[in-house]
Amino acid sequence: MKTKIYKLSAVLIIIMANLLISSPIFAQAFEKISYQAVIRDANDNLVTNQIVGMQVSILVGAGTAYIETHTPTTNANGLISIEIGGGTLVSGMWSMIYWAYGECYIKTDVDPTGGTNYTITATSQLLGVPYAIYAETAITADTAGVADFANHSETAGTADIALNVIDYTGGTGIDITNDVISAFYSNPIGLNPDLGGYVFYLTPDGKHGLVAAKQDQDAGTSTWFETQNFISNPANHNTEGKKFTDWRLPTLYELELMYDQQNAIGGFTSSHHYWSSTEGDNTYVWTVRFNDGMLTLDNKLNVTGKNIRAVRAF
Repeated sequence: MKTKIYKLSAVLIIIMANLLISSPIFAQAFEKISYQAVIRDANDNLVTNQIVGMQVSILVGAGTAYIETHTPTTNANGLISIEIGGGTLVSGMWSMIYWAYGECYIKTDVDPTGGTNYTITATSQLLGVPYAIYAETAITADTAGVADFANHSETAGTADIALNVIDYTGGTGIDITNDVISAFYSNPIGLNPDLGGYVFYLTPDGKHGLVAAKQDQDAGTSTWFETQNFISNPANHNTEGKKFTDWRLPTLYELELMYDQQNAIGGFTSSHHYWSSTEGDNTYVWTVRFNDGMLTLDNKLNVTGKNIRAVRAF
């Protein structure tokens, strides 16, 4: 049987449309971005009249600001048409994408069979329009030469932030720096030292999430009953992890999410099982083996090959 190899060919057009004022700090955000692309196979033949799976990410600066999925159907010319901003939300908040934080890109991952096994990746930079709109409507310079967000007059050297998440309305003394903007950024998925480790999960509204520590707290010497003691000891965390005291053992569901993202999080011992906080009964607790994702009910007193990796919520 011949294996088909597909590719995403020739992004045809990216059009900014239907502008909507949705959040003062980010000013006039894009309600939708029209996106079209042609999908072809390895022989350059059009993939026609077929449902494809797509994951679309908005990249801003060095981070991923927003992710959604689509399942469009190619037409007789192999063309798919979607409206970015109108798909099924995976993470982030569309209305809170800070377009001026850095260079903006649209990344598309495609599964030509209609699922989520994405084998085609393409990235297109957004040029001109987002920045022009941002410069025209998002900020006005105050007399001190500092950006005045949401058109509030502020004390020299400060600016006003009016966010849906944290409401600073008319306050003074808030320095607008990249660090402050980053702290309110809509999607912190990825390494975030300010949160203590690697953000591996976000709630659907993008306001809260889970952080995995970047190193194990113990590698095969502790029983399940001793896990929290290891997690609570600052000596078992890296420099960023020592900043927080609310680390805990992940649930089985959270541990499975960590397994799925283990390469990005880093530092796991693949042949070992990791303790979860999810108990089977008074004697056994669920663990996940990180070389194949196998779930096992292990005795709480068993220390052989049982590692600890802490998580915290924000």
